[in-house]
Amino acid sequence: MPRYEEIKMNVAESTDLQVAALGLDLAEDDHRAACLLYDSFDPVLSEEGSLLDTYSVMGEGNFLDPPPYPLHAWGFTERTRTITLVACRYGGPGRPVDDDDIDKMIMGLRNLAWAEGGGFEGFDAPQEMKDAAASTASLVNEGQVSNIRIEIMLDRYNGDIRKETAFTENNIPFSVRIWIADRFDAQSAQSGHWQDIAIDFSGLGEAPSCIEGNQFCSPLRVLLFAMSGKALADMFERFRGRLLEMNVRQFLQTRTKVNKGIRKTIEERPEEFLALNNGISAVAVDVVVEAGKLMNATGFQIVNGGQTVASIHAAAYGGGMDISRIMVQVKLSIPPIDQVEALVPRITQCANTQNKISESDFSTNIDFFKIMETVFNDDFASLDWEHAYFERYRGQYFTKINGLAAGARQAFQAMFPKGRVFDKIQVARCVNAWTEQPWKACMGAQKGFALFVDSIEDGKIPDETYCLRLLGMLDLVAAAKSIVDGMADAIPAYRQNVVFYLVALLANRTQNLDLAAIPATNDVPAGCKDFFRTHALQVRSHIKEVAGDANMGEVCKKRSTWEQLVTGDWALNDALIESLVVRPDFGDGVVSRQGALQIARFKNIKVDEWRRVLAWSETAELGQKEAEFLSSCWNIARNKKTPSEKQAKWAVTLYERYLPYATSKSEDVNEVEV
Repeated sequence: MPRYEEIKMNVAESTDLQVAALGLDLAEDDHRAACLLYDSFDPVLSEEGSLLDTYSVMGEGNFLDPPPYPLHAWGFTERTRTITLVACRYGGPGRPVDDDDIDKMIMGLRNLAWAEGGGFEGFDAPQEMKDAAASTASLVNEGQVSNIRIEIMLDRYNGDIRKETAFTENNIPFSVRIWIADRFDAQSAQSGHWQDIAIDFSGLGEAPSCIEGNQFCSPLRVLLFAMSGKALADMFERFRGRLLEMNVRQFLQTRTKVNKGIRKTIEERPEEFLALNNGISAVAVDVVVEAGKLMNATGFQIVNGGQTVASIHAAAYGGGMDISRIMVQVKLSIPPIDQVEALVPRITQCANTQNKISESDFSTNIDFFKIMETVFNDDFASLDWEHAYFERYRGQYFTKINGLAAGARQAFQAMFPKGRVFDKIQVARCVNAWTEQPWKACMGAQKGFALFVDSIEDGKIPDETYCLRLLGMLDLVAAAKSIVDGMADAIPAYRQNVVFYLVALLANRTQNLDLAAIPATNDVPAGCKDFFRTHALQVRSHIKEVAGDANMGEVCKKRSTWEQLVTGDWALNDALIESLVVRPDFGDGVVSRQGALQIARFKNIKVDEWRRVLAWSETAELGQKEAEFLSSCWNIARNKKTPSEKQAKWAVTLYERYLPYATSKSEDVNEVEV
């Protein structure tokens, strides 16, 4: 049997939804197949943002089936006051889901809204499931919910394709959508009366000039042209949803991040809309072109780019915005009428199952990550240790090995094993955790990354020392993950959150752990591992206690959770104490070159010398803050801690003020008790 992770990777890399979903028949069990089914549908639902980043997903093997609540993921969108409940059901070959199964799933998810964390008697439900039930019920009871969406994802279905259904219960409207992998083509191309739609382009203004873009593939014709924003808005005002009957996704409210991006372009850069927007893809069954101008089209359907059209329409008709300078590119395909329903889903799939561009992709080319790439992948290559490969952009590792000859490929993979490949998201999470900001590490991957990038100051660079410490952090997180994953029975859910809080707690309690020594020895200190084993359950219990009836995953994203945790009694074991050595400062980002020199100067000042400086401060003309700060400097030095860059700069400045006094005074300075 192929391993679960291999199948998961195949699903993620597949460009064909049917192949990806139906390939799950090879999974070890139905629960894991259902988890992978959820992954395979993610590109289809990406119009509303990645569910994997946005929603709380039940852990693999943790989602409860059979009923009462066949929940796989859930989320609450505060802006639209919408709860979304996602259920995945894998039937497998010869066991397609039928109408009764569908009704039971809908009933189970409907009941979840009123469960208040109960209703699990007789079921071995994970705590994560109970937390989800409690959270949804709490939102409903507090009046924060205006509607509830149910999304059901199936691999196969033994019945007729259902359109979206709706019902109301306790004055809350429910909507239900069913997604079927092996019928995705037919499902996405259900037809209505779209063939009757006739667009008179000349009546919308000047008929657009067009070019024939597919002269070598008759009988399929493709026209390329640009439409004015006003013409698109007027067209949508007249036909509304009828223009989208063949569009697999009809999320037309300006509520997602993508919609906001379109609206922002309309407001701020309307003249650049043609260059910045991907445009729309449409089909028609017949067109009239005269003298290179598109006069009219029959059976006109927008199959990709519905958000663009809806956003422009909303801006003009709902927001009263000026769209006179907006132009939108259009690709219009005109196949024979008997081929339309086969072509439409292929256009949709090709447009929406390509790799999604994430926030982290936009930061690929900043100097910080370029320098980091050079250090890890080039400078460290000559060192005698277990190397790690930094992916500055997605797919970089595989692009590299695929471009090498067989012998060179083997040598490269031996130097940089696949298991030691890491990316920008992992960097952000590890740094956020180690710099005692675990709530950021627990946020969605892209949000946590954005906060990390914001913390990188101009002029800061990741030198070799920084990268060595970063490797140490990566190894610490990996060690904590291995230990916490081994406690699955005691920590059935939110294990990743526990890992980040453990690492942050270790950083807080040690302060001076030499991170750079970890990759050099190819091992995490035994004391650190013991710390993780000793405190993992305590950390989980603390988070659960803070959460109360709230969702633990959401509570982990709050700074206050960390601030309460860190005040507890978290003793260090003897092995860990023995492994502690003074480390250079890591700070919120990277120290500057000048800052590193100042820290080094601070450390070259001996403890006794700081004691003399402290005595001098009692009679010197210093402000109260300066005198108090020198007391802190003496404590930092005697406790063998490392000052921050800011502390070091201030301390060295004050020390230079002390030096003339020290030169003129040869007698000893009385000790000062602190």
